[in-house]
Amino acid sequence: MAFKIKDLDQRLLNDLGLNENKHHFQWYIITVVSGNENKVIENLKDKINGYGMGDKLADIKIIKEKNKKVELYDPTDAPKLMRNRDNVKWETVVVEGVTKYRCTKIKEGNKFNGYVFIKVDMTEQIWFLIRNTQMVTGIVGSSGKNVKPIPVSEEQILQMIEKANRERANVSLDDDTSNHVVLKDQNDFEPEEETKPKPSTNFKVNQNVKIIGNQFYGEIANITNINETKGTAMVEFEFFGRIQALEFDFNDLELYDGSDSYSDEDSDY
Repeated sequence: MAFKIKDLDQRLLNDLGLNENKHHFQWYIITVVSGNENKVIENLKDKINGYGMGDKLADIKIIKEKNKKVELYDPTDAPKLMRNRDNVKWETVVVEGVTKYRCTKIKEGNKFNGYVFIKVDMTEQIWFLIRNTQMVTGIVGSSGKNVKPIPVSEEQILQMIEKANRERANVSLDDDTSNHVVLKDQNDFEPEEETKPKPSTNFKVNQNVKIIGNQFYGEIANITNINETKGTAMVEFEFFGRIQALEFDFNDLELYDGSDSYSDEDSDY
């Protein structure tokens, strides 16, 4: 079933400042040099407002995510200052009979590195300013040759934002899930490589797979390389007009036969 604006929480709609009468505002996805997303946002805001076109800009943002990291310290190796904050929690835990300090941190970052989401009235002047902003590499849906890009469905953008907000709300200092990334100190026992279980796989190069882990859940990719020792596969897939090449654990992939694809008749838009 297609996602509808009315399905969203009204507070989210209000926070985004949506106005059904402003049909000239549409969403676009800007591709930028990764790591410079916030700089591009500030530069574009300054440029657009500086040229007296602030009324053409409705919104510009990155979509954020929260990541959790857990570190264990021996009492002799722990930092001198261990202070609890809104995003940091210190605890004393016992691991195999040994007392340790556990530090849980939550860090907020960009969910889609290299992408900035902008809602504008894409006039020729705005299009020119975006193209000529430092660290901008293009806009998804543009064929080049000064042709304006194709806008992205507002419902698609809102769905992505709502999904990211739900995921962020589920990340807490207090929960104790297996998704934590634990960085062990040098005194922790590390099992021999041959004792570690290796996930079995039937994956082969050039097979299509579905990503079932991390922020790219649901994307269809093609295997380009397999590392049986590490239990990983290098895959390529198109995401917002870019070819992404990433390495995934076998457990984050499943074979894809196209059976869960749908036709245009299944969509309401």
